[in-house]
Amino acid sequence: MNRLKDIWGGQDDMNRVLLLIAVAVFVWSLIEGHGMYGALMAGVVLFLMVSRHGQRLKRFSRLYGTLYFPMPDGEIVPRTFEQVKTEYLHGSQGRYAGRAVELRFPWWYLNSAGEIDTGFGLTVRLAGSAELLDEAKRLYEDRFVFCESKLDGLDGGYVNGELINRRFDKGRGIKAVCDYLGVPLQDSIGFGDSDNDLQMTDVVGISVCMANGSASLKQRCDRIAPSVYEDGIAKEFAALGLI
Repeated sequence: MNRLKDIWGGQDDMNRVLLLIAVAVFVWSLIEGHGMYGALMAGVVLFLMVSRHGQRLKRFSRLYGTLYFPMPDGEIVPRTFEQVKTEYLHGSQGRYAGRAVELRFPWWYLNSAGEIDTGFGLTVRLAGSAELLDEAKRLYEDRFVFCESKLDGLDGGYVNGELINRRFDKGRGIKAVCDYLGVPLQDSIGFGDSDNDLQMTDVVGISVCMANGSASLKQRCDRIAPSVYEDGIAKEFAALGLI
């Protein structure tokens, strides 16, 4: 079952539509007593799916399948995923063991094992080791704020992790918009639920945290709205006289 979920999750919208069509055609053919023709048609559609998926893997690999290896002298050496895979499979595992690497890919999904599928054949295993996070902070904390928030939810809650570019934050964004529109900051209202909203509370006139938000944000905000699962924003809009 998990394998089927992974196959479904790795398809684009067109392939999902094709799969549904194949299933519908096959079921309809069985009902009409033409199961052989239905199986043939489903086979053709599945062949198109496999072909499209293979072309998509090649396209994603060409566009995004580059691994960037930082060298001791500061140089960044790019290597394609196919090059690294070929060398690794032919006995060069030691060459890459323990090496830091940067990946840049705009599309991904979490498979049933909790791993990141990049869409071009590379699966990234997520480790829970604090040492790995410390290493990432050492490398990038001068450029990014590491934002980790524990949020409440219907399923018992979850940890929200984000990277915030140190050159930008929501507080600066709100100030820029208010300056552009000529609206005084004291007339602005900001809603948030995680620690990436902390800077927002420093500039808005009224700061509101959702009831399912992080504890640190709740301490900083002026008001607490009902959770997003209880139409909290609409209720708070009404409470503030906005609607």
